Amino acid sequence: MNIKTRLFRGLTLIFAFLLVLSITLSIIMEKYRTALDENTGSVSQETVISDNAEDWTYTTQFTSTKDAVDSMKEFAIREAAESLVLLKNTNNSLPLNQDRPKVTLFGIRSYAPYYGSTTGGSIPDKGVIDHDPNKSTLETDFKEVFDVNPAMIQAYEDYCADFTWGSSGFGAQAPQYQGLYSTTDPTEPTLSELGVSRSDLDYGNYSDAAIVILGRVSGEGSTFNPGEAGRTTTSDSGTTVIETDSGNILGISDEEWAIIEEAKACSDNVIVLINSTNQMDIEGLKQDPDIDSVMWIGNPGVYGFAAVADVLLGEVSPSGHLGDIYAVNSALAPAMQNYGTATNWTNASDYSGMNVNSYLVEAEGIYTGYRYYETRYADSLLAGDARNAVTAKAGTYVNYDLENMTFMPATTDGQWVYSQEVSILSVTAFLTPNLLRNL
Repeated sequence: MNIKTRLFRGLTLIFAFLLVLSITLSIIMEKYRTALDENTGSVSQETVISDNAEDWTYTTQFTSTKDAVDSMKEFAIREAAESLVLLKNTNNSLPLNQDRPKVTLFGIRSYAPYYGSTTGGSIPDKGVIDHDPNKSTLETDFKEVFDVNPAMIQAYEDYCADFTWGSSGFGAQAPQYQGLYSTTDPTEPTLSELGVSRSDLDYGNYSDAAIVILGRVSGEGSTFNPGEAGRTTTSDSGTTVIETDSGNILGISDEEWAIIEEAKACSDNVIVLINSTNQMDIEGLKQDPDIDSVMWIGNPGVYGFAAVADVLLGEVSPSGHLGDIYAVNSALAPAMQNYGTATNWTNASDYSGMNVNSYLVEAEGIYTGYRYYETRYADSLLAGDARNAVTAKAGTYVNYDLENMTFMPATTDGQWVYSQEVSILSVTAFLTPNLLRNL
């Protein structure tokens, strides 16, 4: 074999290896391009705007790309507005009727809200909701119609400066501050943790309303565990246990109550927005007479906070309805006795080559969620509200010890009362000026 033949064979092997490597890398980079863009600052795709009709693949009612985008934005805002749910409204709290109300925003979710869930397909582009005055965010949308307390915004901005901005995983997830994303901690900072005091925050000049935003992450891989286990975070710096009013992570934490107290000190009109698609334990918000209104906003998406602002001002009436039952304490539902770590099969080794791992007995059958609560409600009506609190449909029981948490019956005499198990809030929309003119 001459030198030239060996040279060509060597070069062939090298180029074949490079070809395989480049194909492999291109597949990996294409799959994870969103995460790469977020963490390297690269741009893997770009929208090219053309007003030439011949460049469009499909016919459209729009005359330009801008018209199409504007229409989609308008639809997104209208869609969000129609889904908002007013849960409580006392003392004529809403709508705000001042000319450009002066408001103070409270809660870490007022600066770093949950725009979408952790499930793929939410909001893939970091740049869409980055903290840029030219983008549509909670802050920019609220500043369009409110005079927002800049001192409080600055406090949260300074607090978030050391956190990494970008989704915490691969796929199309809504970007967020990674250090403020947890299923065991609402990550709500107190004023001392923000490094400010009341005197720094100029409450007096922004007191038409105090708007508190509370949230919980939601979506694929976001599991909340009941009891102390669900409120415990262990890291290299140690173990932290969050205390809540219901004893569960979906309850309002002590830190969140502390920030609500700040809102009360700021204004006589305290508004709480629920930025969560998980059913939080919000009975405390209902019962607190100093909290004037509560509204569920879910995950509003990129443009949805413009709709939230419109509803607060009364431009749109909040006509949505909750799609889930909001329990006083969700951990006390019968289904929760079967929730948690599954039991391993003792004879799993007998089934080699098969995926045999564990099992979970779901003794409650179909009586979970609304089926349980609605059935119990019907039972209470038929039996004159006298069914024993320890029995439930299909032979399940609610008198159990969950994570060493003693079960409390609905009433002291063991009788079940619907209103003490389900957080019934007044779902009352208000009439806007435009609606009144049309009546």
